[in-house]
Amino acid sequence: MRGEARRTEATCSLPGRSTLLLYTDGLAERRRVSIDVGIAAAGAALQQGQDLGVEDLATGVMRGMAPPDGYEDDVALVLFRHPEPST
Repeated sequence: MRGEARRTEATCSLPGRSTLLLYTDGLAERRRVSIDVGIAAAGAALQQGQDLGVEDLATGVMRGMAPPDGYEDDVALVLFRHPEPST
């Protein structure tokens, strides 16, 4: 039964000023292209805008990942930038 399946858990600590990108498959998935290619492109788009604020970064990622004919699937993304540690 599906409801009884065990789910894995993991934790990860983000250093200050780290950026976490969560997205639906529509951002990175393309027909006849390995999903690994799309994931790598999303990571590269994130790195290219690392000095931008999160709103501008989100816009840059969406534009940078957009196929020439537009997205074929719904796309949603969430960006979280860990605040810089206080001194």
